[in-house]
Amino acid sequence: LENHEQRLVTLEGAEKNQDLGHQVINLQSASPLQAARDAQEPEFNMDHVALESPFATLRSMGARVNDQTNADSSSKTRYQSSLCDPIACGILTAKEAERAVDLYFSRHHPNAPFVSEAFRKDPLSIRSTSPSVFLAICSISARSWPEEYERQPEQPCKAHLKVVDLVSLFDKRISQLLLRPIPSDINLDSVQALLLYAQWMPFDEKHREDRFRPTPNPTSRYNDVSAWAVLGLAARYAKLLRINQQVATTGRNNYYEEDLARFRTYYNLISCDFNLMLSSGLPVSIDPTSTRQGMLELAESDRAQLPGDLRIVALIELVSVTYKTLVKCGDFSGRTLDPKSLRSLNADLDQWERPWTVKLAHTFSQHNQLPFTSVRWYRLALNSASLAPLFSPEKQARPQHSHLLSIQCLEKSLTAACQIVFSYSFDAGDFVWDLESQLPSSFPGGLFKLDVEALQRMQYAVDSSWISYTFAVTFLVLCFVRQIVDENLQLLCLQPAGPQTYLQPPNLRSGSILDRLLRLALEVCSGIECFSSFCPGHDYRKIITRAASLLGVKDQIGKDYTTEAGADMQSILDLIHESGFEWPEDLCGMESNLDINWTS
Repeated sequence: LENHEQRLVTLEGAEKNQDLGHQVINLQSASPLQAARDAQEPEFNMDHVALESPFATLRSMGARVNDQTNADSSSKTRYQSSLCDPIACGILTAKEAERAVDLYFSRHHPNAPFVSEAFRKDPLSIRSTSPSVFLAICSISARSWPEEYERQPEQPCKAHLKVVDLVSLFDKRISQLLLRPIPSDINLDSVQALLLYAQWMPFDEKHREDRFRPTPNPTSRYNDVSAWAVLGLAARYAKLLRINQQVATTGRNNYYEEDLARFRTYYNLISCDFNLMLSSGLPVSIDPTSTRQGMLELAESDRAQLPGDLRIVALIELVSVTYKTLVKCGDFSGRTLDPKSLRSLNADLDQWERPWTVKLAHTFSQHNQLPFTSVRWYRLALNSASLAPLFSPEKQARPQHSHLLSIQCLEKSLTAACQIVFSYSFDAGDFVWDLESQLPSSFPGGLFKLDVEALQRMQYAVDSSWISYTFAVTFLVLCFVRQIVDENLQLLCLQPAGPQTYLQPPNLRSGSILDRLLRLALEVCSGIECFSSFCPGHDYRKIITRAASLLGVKDQIGKDYTTEAGADMQSILDLIHESGFEWPEDLCGMESNLDINWTS
């Protein structure tokens, strides 16, 4: 028995040694491969690691590994870019893409001149250097794609057949920047793409519910919250790029083209951010007051893009002047400026306008181009904000401004609104500068003839331009409906509105100033009918036609919009609410019951 047990122990030991030997052999056979892997690993040390933010510190510790995989990263970046390339995806041909770039620079670029004009000379170079901007430009140009370059004004302009596919691709790229960004996305190309997205926001196509009804027009996504979100993301990217610090740097004499491109981009971001604040009351994301030195250097550079850069400099100076007043009175939204601040602001805007009118005197169609369209909107938005008690159907709890200040704000608001509407008339270049609402002789006689070329340019304006134009028309109608002005815009009464029942306003006398302005606005609406269905003007056209039909105004050919519009004050305010903006706060009494009953 003892011999048998001894034999079992011997056998078990041999088997265990065999297993261990097999494991050793496996480990030894794997050791050359592991050794090769270990040899490829960089030697780790912390000699160059600085204590920064947790993310930055950990990233610097892995920097050498990242350096080893640079080739893989660049390949991945190129692959991601190709996924958002309209040519690689088969949406556009190379020839169509070249045409899209040319159309963008000839039609849209003057309204926001921050993309480098060098791309116009070599259209496809932007495809490799700025793929996101390339996609954005193709998407924007596809909104109105004429069959021929020389399209007659009366011919309808259609969108590119693949515009929906381009929008989907553009959405995908913007979603990546928001939801799945990578460090290589932090570049100027991304910031510019976000700015283009915010200023010419894509449309959503509607599907008809009944096959017997026409397909409804696409709907723009542009509203205050969407624009604010996209601009906020652009501001964060710009801050990561330290563009704000570079713009504020002084003392340099020579700048590279990329430096100037950063300047233009940052200035466009500032102006968009500030304009949105005026339209919506949402806070600004960027302090524009520290950029003056960079502005001067941009305008004086040999590499300047004229007249675009000069317009940009003028606009940023306007933003800076206005913002300083807001800071002084502690009102960063411009909604509750005190009387002293309002007087100071109006004086500053007048002082800004005088020299710039001379500096830009020889630029094309300056009377309806930025920055002068912007200063009119600033005057209207900021002055009308203080007039809410005069327009609201309910009494306001806040203190009333002085009677004299209300008159001044009304005059400024009315004049600015008139200038915005009149700037699209054929005679605007001669009269708009001296136009004053309380001086009827400052208006030319007869009907205001539409400037067809200006109307065509309006089709390609940034989305916010439609806000200012439509609000100007609505403001003039509201002043007449609330019996604050007569048909020639002369002031009547400055008492806050009391009961919600008003006398039925009489039809405007043909030939009165307000009648002629509204006829001009209806001419613009008629022109919008020939615009591409992917133009935001179609949405705001409804508001304009309803406002005019409320007062019985017909266009030059006698077309009556009353039946089409279903004209009443409530329908106008409902449309304003649907557009995503509350213009300005309480001005239209939108938070109160506006079921107005007209009595004769």
